[in-house]
Amino acid sequence: MAQRDPASRQDSHAFPIKQMIVLGLCRICEPIAFMSIFPYIYYMIESFHITTDGKQIALYAGLVTSAFAFAECLAGPFWGRLSDKYGRKPILLTGIAGTGISMLVFGFSRNLPMALIGRALGGILNGNIGVLQTTVAEVVTVEAHQARAYAIMPFVWCLGSIVGSAIGGALADPVRNYPGTFKHGTIFESFPYVLANLVCATFVMFSLTVGILFLRETHEDKKERRDIGCEIGDWILSCCCKTSGRQSMSRKEEHTEETL
Repeated sequence: MAQRDPASRQDSHAFPIKQMIVLGLCRICEPIAFMSIFPYIYYMIESFHITTDGKQIALYAGLVTSAFAFAECLAGPFWGRLSDKYGRKPILLTGIAGTGISMLVFGFSRNLPMALIGRALGGILNGNIGVLQTTVAEVVTVEAHQARAYAIMPFVWCLGSIVGSAIGGALADPVRNYPGTFKHGTIFESFPYVLANLVCATFVMFSLTVGILFLRETHEDKKERRDIGCEIGDWILSCCCKTSGRQSMSRKEEHTEETL
């Protein structure tokens, strides 16, 4: 009976730090998107000129804020079933892309219905909460590592919430807040809240790119399926490693020549 190589046995019991980092980067875009509207949503609803009653504005702000979570709650089981059928990776990437589309629609909203649709769209297209938990369980198979692994995602959510709130507060209505940089008559005057959403969408695009290139499929029946994205990611990493190795060798040679 063939014995397993000790190095490979040690590898299988090591904490999968690389894949957890990738999952964390895929996860962080959702709290950024969810929390970024909180600092300015009241003023955004006020700018729609639906009502001047502060209580009504607060009510509409609450509806818009909760639309994302409500839609995600309804769509979650559907995306969970799809992830069982087609694999975790495509569903996670679809959820990230849906978040990006939602941010763009919301940023360019001129009225309450469009803002509600933009937020709800992000929830409908994103079932990543449940799928991510399943993916973490499939990535971290060693019981001793599971507590640490499951603690990472709440940390990522908190970090994303901080970043998202900061972006929303700093970049809302830039023409009024930064008149020296953002001029009247530009797109940022027509759409005062689009800048914050564009910056958040950039984070989403980064997460999507990382997911395409480096996220491994964890579904037992789909693991062996060819993944062109990961092949490209591996090629990029190998090129970077070769370049880094050449630079390191060059520095060693220079140091040797100086010593001689």
